[in-house]
Amino acid sequence: VLVTAAVALPALAWLAPRLLDVRAAALLLVAAALAPVLGGDDRTGFTRTARTAFGLLWIPVALTGLVTLGDTGVAVGLAVALGDVGAWCGGTALGRRGPLARPLSPLSPNKTWAGVLGAAVATALLLLVLGEFTFPLWAAVVGGCVLGDLLESMVKRESGVKDAGSWLPGFGGLLDRIDSLLVALLLTMVMT
Repeated sequence: VLVTAAVALPALAWLAPRLLDVRAAALLLVAAALAPVLGGDDRTGFTRTARTAFGLLWIPVALTGLVTLGDTGVAVGLAVALGDVGAWCGGTALGRRGPLARPLSPLSPNKTWAGVLGAAVATALLLLVLGEFTFPLWAAVVGGCVLGDLLESMVKRESGVKDAGSWLPGFGGLLDRIDSLLVALLLTMVMT
């Protein structure tokens, strides 16, 4: 369901954007429940449905932003990529001691307020250079940088895995590369 939706929703956003409305949301919910309901899963069916529904919102719906946001979607993608670098630099340079060294969440103790500051500065600079800076867009990008990483950490911890995948050596998998982008796209669609 997730793979099909990850291809179909951005394609619909490109080819027939008028079809993406509350009806599409209703179909996603039904699709998320289909396998557990038809399989008669009375033990974990609701949990499976809820996870699939969340995944549908988190991944395919967010990917439609790459289509519907146009040039702003490209700016968001570039800003998020630089925001990850800025977070690492900020965390490394300022996150050793002091108030900025405090962890953001127990989900990922190495992510600190210093990293948030680094991401905020890096994303602001890039959006200014691209001529795309607005406060709502910047807030959406910074929020995506922070919440995307923590969201993926939560999913990985509950699943009991260190990485979301192994086919992209040196990284935590493909989801690790796009986790912040997905949330930033969702927030950008809301904020702009």
